[in-house]
Amino acid sequence: MAVKVYALPDAEAALALRSALEENFADLIETSDSIDIELYDTFDWRLYNNKRMLVRRGNHLAIIDLKNGANLAEHTCRAVLLPKFSWNYPASDFRELLESLADIRGLICVAKLTREQTILRLLNEDTKTVGRVMLEKVVVQGQDVSTDQRVLVLPVKGYLREAKQAAKLLKANGLKRSTKPVYIRAIKSAGLNPGVYSPKVNIKLAPDINTRDAVKRLLAYLAGVMRLNEDGIRQDIDTEFLHDFRVSVRRSRSLLSQVKGAFDPQTEAKLKTDLRILGQLTGRLRDLDVYLLMQSHYETLVPEPLRPGVIRLFRSLKTKRRNELKKVVTAMESTEYTDILSFLESFPKKDNDTVSEPANALVPAIDTAKTVIFKRFRKVIKSGGKITTATPDEKIHNLRIECKKLRYLLEFFTSLFPAGEMKDLIKQLKILQDNLGTFNDLSVQQDFLYDYLNAMRTPSALSLQLAAATGGLIVRLNIEQADVRRAFFNVFKQFNSKNNRKRFTKLFT
Repeated sequence: MAVKVYALPDAEAALALRSALEENFADLIETSDSIDIELYDTFDWRLYNNKRMLVRRGNHLAIIDLKNGANLAEHTCRAVLLPKFSWNYPASDFRELLESLADIRGLICVAKLTREQTILRLLNEDTKTVGRVMLEKVVVQGQDVSTDQRVLVLPVKGYLREAKQAAKLLKANGLKRSTKPVYIRAIKSAGLNPGVYSPKVNIKLAPDINTRDAVKRLLAYLAGVMRLNEDGIRQDIDTEFLHDFRVSVRRSRSLLSQVKGAFDPQTEAKLKTDLRILGQLTGRLRDLDVYLLMQSHYETLVPEPLRPGVIRLFRSLKTKRRNELKKVVTAMESTEYTDILSFLESFPKKDNDTVSEPANALVPAIDTAKTVIFKRFRKVIKSGGKITTATPDEKIHNLRIECKKLRYLLEFFTSLFPAGEMKDLIKQLKILQDNLGTFNDLSVQQDFLYDYLNAMRTPSALSLQLAAATGGLIVRLNIEQADVRRAFFNVFKQFNSKNNRKRFTKLFT
C-alpha cells in the first residue's frame, strides 16, 4: 500500500481523528518535530513550468515532481549558500536534470518554509507499531500563513491490514484524499504567482482598439518587464535579467519606429530618446555577457595546448564585465534613469489631448498592423533575395534586423489575427532568424577577437600564448560562419516559398 494523503480541514477534525484512532488501536505514541525547507526555482519559473521544484532540507537537495511529490534526482550540499548555476554542481544525474530545466538561469530561493509534523505511532495489544499517521502543516516563514493541514497514512511493513484500517477511519471521519502538492499550495499561500512571469509579449488587444491605445498598452507592458528585471540586474543573479530588459527596450524602440503617428511628434521624440539612452547604457555589459557565455564552446574549438590562452582571455573579460556592471548599476541609481522609467510607466496611463489628434492615432489597430507587417515582409523578401555568396557581412546583418522587426510586429499584433496562422508564420520566420542570428554572432565574435588581438602590447610569453589562442579561435569561427552562410540559401528559400507569400498576402492585405 502506498502512502495515502488526506486533507485536514481544521483543528476540530484533528481532534476527532485522534479520538477515532484511540478507539481502534491499543495505544498511540506521539512525537513531534519540525524542519526548515527552502524552495528554489529560476526567476521565470522554468522548473515550475515543467512541473518540477528544487527542494532543500538541510544538506539534502531534491528535484521533485510537483504532480506526485516524488524525488526525481538528489544531491548532498553542505554549503551554506546553494550553488547558483547547474554547472556549479558535480557531474551527476542531478546536474543533468537541473541543467535541462534551468539552462543558463540562476537559482533563487522563492520561499522559505517550516514543515511541522506530528507522528502518531499506532500500537497493537502486543505494543508493536503497526502503522503511522502523520499530521503535517507547512508554514511560510516570516508570515502568518500556512497551507491546509494534511494527514498521511504511512504503512509499516507486515501490517498492511492495519494501514488500510487507519485509512478507512480517516474516510469515515469525512476526510478526503488530497491531490494538491503541498509546495504549490505553500508558494501560493505566500502570495507568489508561480509561472506568471514571461518576457514575451502576451497581450490580447480588443478587435476594435485604435492604434494609439494599442501602442500605449504594448509600451506599458514592455516597461513593466523592464521594471521586473531591475533587481536581478543589480544583484547580478544571472545574465538573462539584462537580456530580458534589453529585449523589452528593443521591442519598444521597434514599435515606435514602425508604427508612426500614434502620438504627437514631441511625445514620440521623447520616447525614442529615452529608449535610446537605455539601450546605450546596457549595450556594453550585454556584449560581455554574450562572450562569457561562450567560454566552454571556445575552449572546445582550439587544441589542448592553446586552451590556457583561452582561459586567460576570459579571465580578462570577467574583469571588464565586473567594471561594466558597476557602471550600469550606478547609472540605474541616477535621476536620469529613474525619470526615464517613471515616464515610460506613467505615460500610457495619461489621457491624450484630443484637440489635434496625430495622423494614425484613431486608425483601427488591425488596419495599421496589416500595413506595417506586409510592408516589412516585402522588405525582408526583397533584401533576402539579393544575398549572394559574396554579400558583405553588413548586408546580412541588415537583413537580420529587418527580420527582427517583422517578428516583433507579428508578436505585437498576434491577438488581432487567427492564432494558428500567426503561430505558423512566426515559427517559419524564427528558422530564418536563427540562421541569420548565428551568422551575425560569429561575425561579431571575430571582430571582437581581431580588436583584442590588435590591442595586445609588447610581445611576451603570455601575450604570444593569448595571440595563438585568439588566432585559433578566429580561424574556427570563420569556418563555422562559412557553413552558416551556405545554409542560408536553403533556409531563405523555404521562407520565400509561394505558400508562405500567399499566407502573408491573405492575412495582411
